[in-house]
Amino acid sequence: MQHTNPKSAIQPKLEAVENFVRFKGCYFLTQVKNVLSNNTTMERVAVFQEIDGTDQLNVRLLGNHFLCLEKYINDYVDIEVAIKRYKRGHFFYLAWYEPVIRKPNMQPLAYILEEIAKEDIKNITLKIENQVSHINTGKLRKLCMAMIKSYEYSLAELKKIIRVQPELSDLDFFLTLVEIRFSKDDIGVMGKFIISLKDKTIYNAWENKNLGI
Repeated sequence: MQHTNPKSAIQPKLEAVENFVRFKGCYFLTQVKNVLSNNTTMERVAVFQEIDGTDQLNVRLLGNHFLCLEKYINDYVDIEVAIKRYKRGHFFYLAWYEPVIRKPNMQPLAYILEEIAKEDIKNITLKIENQVSHINTGKLRKLCMAMIKSYEYSLAELKKIIRVQPELSDLDFFLTLVEIRFSKDDIGVMGKFIISLKDKTIYNAWENKNLGI
């Protein structure tokens, strides 16, 4: 998933990077080669490709840096690339890289998709935490934040949470976090958790919600 601001981007399509000052992402390294620049100078260039095998981008390797990059040809690499503009045009150069270490028996595309999902989870979680920080009631604010930080909600669950949050009262939002957290457990487990909070208002709201009142 692409994330951008006016000057930088995370995981952009390679066909659309010319408007950025720099970008980060995970791409497939197809080759490292020497090319003649301006008909006078030989430049080392790394060629990176989209995950789906479509667009490619030539990225210069300045000076004697990144001499070990060739070891990762035909594999995925996390990179940060910057652009250098001058009167006659521009070129991209590599600022940083890190080889992708895949889990055993995981196919490259599956790994990349998982990494993108992790980035989405991180970004959505930060948005939810920011919204929770504006809850007026101190106790509910702390309880909501504790729920978010103590349980690893899935991407689908986080999307649901951020979608319904504007429509709910602070108390109903907390109960939604609890319901999603304990959705795979017996209702008795959820009840014990609610009781352990020792808050009559929260318990009554939870009980009424279950009774459809």
